[in-house]
Amino acid sequence: MDNKYDIVAMGDNHGDLACEDTLDAIMEFVRRVKPKYRVHLGDNWDYRWGRRGVDKSSAEAKQGMEEDLQAGISWVKRYKPTHFLFGNHDDRIRQIIQNTDSIKDKEDMQKLQDKMMSTLRGVGCKVIKPYNVKTGRIQIGPITFIHGFSHGQNALLKDARTFGQPGGGFCMGHLHRLEQLNIEAFDGGAAWLCGWAGRQEDADYSFRMPGSLRWQNGFMYFKVDGNNYIGKQAHRFGDGWYFPNGEVYKKR
Repeated sequence: MDNKYDIVAMGDNHGDLACEDTLDAIMEFVRRVKPKYRVHLGDNWDYRWGRRGVDKSSAEAKQGMEEDLQAGISWVKRYKPTHFLFGNHDDRIRQIIQNTDSIKDKEDMQKLQDKMMSTLRGVGCKVIKPYNVKTGRIQIGPITFIHGFSHGQNALLKDARTFGQPGGGFCMGHLHRLEQLNIEAFDGGAAWLCGWAGRQEDADYSFRMPGSLRWQNGFMYFKVDGNNYIGKQAHRFGDGWYFPNGEVYKKR
């Protein structure tokens, strides 16, 4: 691995719930910095029809499934991640496969799972990790990436201490908010929540979750030189974006 390189990380675009303005900003920044690594932190698909209690054979569920699937596929082909972490929403397909007694549902879901994997491999994604506390993390030099497993006020600190490297950087998605903290440890370290790339106004479940008031669109940029690193967040700024390299971007 080269000693000096850049990383862009994003996540939680949630299929057909994606915020196109955020996706455009990510791609504009990728165009400008040309990072060596592009990390997807998971929940590329929403699969809300896959929740327990939803009739997966209904016409409404099937229509939503196809729109969601294709939106996620389109983003993978556009972003071309080098590293991909399955999120809890992406993992709903695997859960259905494992838990259903219907052979047809199992076969249909296996086709979906195979489509997801073939799409990722087709764009050259070399590292694909499951949503699993034992194996669901990616390390690129001093930076550790996970989708995220904890919830609540101290979720970033808890997951950083559990999954991060001593003195290293740590980045996760899952909670849809922008957050940064320094790790209180002898070796130091820093941790970031990435924000998300979805549309809150269309995420119906968010309206009964007070925590969704903290959701923000955003993504991450890391500059690495050996064991040294710096992480910066991209976030909305007025009617444009404040990019991690200090530029303000407004879509024409």
